Parts: sequence; structure tokens; C-alpha cells
Amino acid sequence: MRLASSLVGLSFSAAICASAHAQTAPPTAPASAYEEQSVGVRNLTPLTTAERSALPDAPWDAFQGRDHHPIDEEAFFRIVGRDDLLGRYHRKAIVKKGLRIGGGALIFSGLIFAAISTSLRFGGAQPAIGCVGTDCSSANSRGPSPVWGLAIAGAGAVSLIVGHGVAPTPIDTEEADGLARSYDRSLQSRLGICETTARE
Repeated sequence: MRLASSLVGLSFSAAICASAHAQTAPPTAPASAYEEQSVGVRNLTPLTTAERSALPDAPWDAFQGRDHHPIDEEAFFRIVGRDDLLGRYHRKAIVKKGLRIGGGALIFSGLIFAAISTSLRFGGAQPAIGCVGTDCSSANSRGPSPVWGLAIAGAGAVSLIVGHGVAPTPIDTEEADGLARSYDRSLQSRLGICETTARE
């Protein structure tokens, strides 16, 4: 009789432990981890020129998690394990930044150069309109020509325009979406989740 009651007590306590374990470790843990770690890509299709200027350089942006938290391209390439694309992105970003900074510096220095050379040539006043002879030519030929400064500023403007046109992202929207889906499938495999829970 004691043996039977002890066996009933043991089985009852085992059932309680199993129930408590089931409550502390829910079976949805892999699905929750997948929702937090999965990544996705949105296609950015601006409707107007103003919207296009407000968007990032890439035609797409990436997000992660169930709340679609935005992540930058560097983080996206790291997550999906594409260090080669990350390196290409860094190189293009450096070129873009260099063209922008260099262009701005050239515009500023070119305009300063033009202002100083104009001041040296004309002594702060406009050249005489009806000036004829050697006195006028010598007065207006002191220092370099302001045209050089304007040429430098023009080169800076071209550099800025070219820099604005450089897109650091090495891949388009379709390739980025393919990388995101491939990563999500491998994440499902690692977490032991069936294909039906895939991101649509």
C-alpha cells in the first residue's frame, strides 16, 4: 500500500514538474527568435523628385525583426555574411565622401581666389570703361586672373555633382531581397523551423 501511494505521489510530482517546465520553456521560442532575427528589404520607389532627394542613395532599405526596425546597409551585409559586398560598399562610400568634401573645398577656395585676385587686379574698384593706353593695361594686370578662381570653383561644382551621383550600394533591390530571403531560410534551418513560417 505504501509502495502504491509513493508511486502515485512520484507520478503526481513528475506531472507538476513537467507542467512547470512546459510553462517556463514555451515551444514557440524558435519562432520568436526567428521573428527577432529575420531580415527583409523594402523597395524605395519615389514618386517625385523631392521624395527621391529625401531617400537614401540605395534604391532599397533593410529592416530586421518583427517591428521592421531599420538597419543600415553595413549592418545588413554583416548580418547576411557578405563581407565582399561590405568592402565594396566602404570603397564606394569613401569615393563619394571624397568627391563631396573635395568639391566643397574647391568651390570655397576657388571663390576666395577669385575675390582676392579681383581685389589685386582692380584695387577694390571696377576697371575704367574708357581706359586706353599702357597705364590702364598695367593697372589691370596685377596679380592672377580671377578667371582661374572661377575655373577652380567650377571644377568643385562638377566634383559635387559627380559625388552626388555615386551610389555606394553595390547591389540592386532584387539582389538585396534575394540575400535577405536566403539568410532567412538558413536562419529557419538553424532554429529548426519548418518552411511554413517563412517571411512572405
